[in-house]
Amino acid sequence: MELDEALAATPAPTSGLGPLDRRLVSARELYDKGVHGRRTGCVARPHRDGHRAATSRRDLDQARLSAVYALASSVLGKVGSYERARLTADRARTWAKVSGSPLAEAAAARELAIVLRHQDHQGEAQ
Repeated sequence: MELDEALAATPAPTSGLGPLDRRLVSARELYDKGVHGRRTGCVARPHRDGHRAATSRRDLDQARLSAVYALASSVLGKVGSYERARLTADRARTWAKVSGSPLAEAAAARELAIVLRHQDHQGEAQ
């Protein structure tokens, strides 16, 4: 699975396919439409470029990477891969904290709470 490979070792960024924001929007649109077959691959590409952008150490780029991880967590949760969803939600929280964005932190915390509820950890989710 392409997303598994991206999560294990961040590959080199793709080139010539447009800015990170456009890819993230495309991945979110596929998620919102329920296009299951293409979602994980579409999240892997923004993941690569999100890591590259986050090396700028700009808060916005780090918040974008958090958004990529939050979307990956949502995708993984939809396909029932809760352990990986929990890992990516935790990474979303980490990058959100680094970014200092309260909005990114709230979105990441929400994703983690969703995963925790699916794993029957209602207390932690609360």
